[in-house]
Amino acid sequence: CKESNGCILLRIRRNFVRIIKNANYCDRYDTWWNGYQWQDTRIGNVRMSSLPAPLYGFSIGRMDVFYRGEDGYLWDTFWDGSRWQDVKIGNVEMASQPSPLYGFSSGRMDVFYKGMDGYIYDTWWTGINWQTSQLGGSGNVESAPAALYGYSVGRMDIFWIGKDGYLWDTWWTGSHWQDSKIGGKGDCLPVQPSPIYGFGGTNRMDVFWKSLNGCIVDTWWNTNILAWQDTVLCKTNVGNDNLCCNM
Repeated sequence: CKESNGCILLRIRRNFVRIIKNANYCDRYDTWWNGYQWQDTRIGNVRMSSLPAPLYGFSIGRMDVFYRGEDGYLWDTFWDGSRWQDVKIGNVEMASQPSPLYGFSSGRMDVFYKGMDGYIYDTWWTGINWQTSQLGGSGNVESAPAALYGYSVGRMDIFWIGKDGYLWDTWWTGSHWQDSKIGGKGDCLPVQPSPIYGFGGTNRMDVFWKSLNGCIVDTWWNTNILAWQDTVLCKTNVGNDNLCCNM
């Protein structure tokens, strides 16, 4: 097992917080606040080879924790209302940690990840079963992807760092997936970027990433000129490769 101190904070409702963590890449633990005290619970029996990625809100009383299993494929450990269950849901070998979201359409969950071939894949719940689709990337994907939904109706964006050192966006146009080079000058560090929308206006998206010299850079959509712009936010070397932003 590979040692890791990675934790994912998930706020489910007021005064009820869960922290999905792994003492190493083999085991998953849920440290959860029950309203009075913290408790630790080991969840699932399938050994992991990536950080866990939790998702809450798909349905009442359900929580999903996605990860790459030691077999290299996508797994979902989910709470069905009474117990945790492990289900293998992907059929493409993964080369990154997953990035899940829900809300693109009613009754749908999507889990994005990099395949061994350098493409972006989406394993998504149709309402009946799980399906896997190749979206884009053209073999150029270097980092784990980061998914964003909500910028506009019917749009979904998947951000990633390419082997060319640029920030890319694989986005749903309404009819097909399209790859767009949006930021960086070949100086993006190949770690998962962190996107948000809504800061400074409803028509703005921001994607934060780490440069090769250790600076945090914000690539943001400027509605005044209808173009992406890069802004260096700090000139101090950032030691942690894992970026996280929240609003």
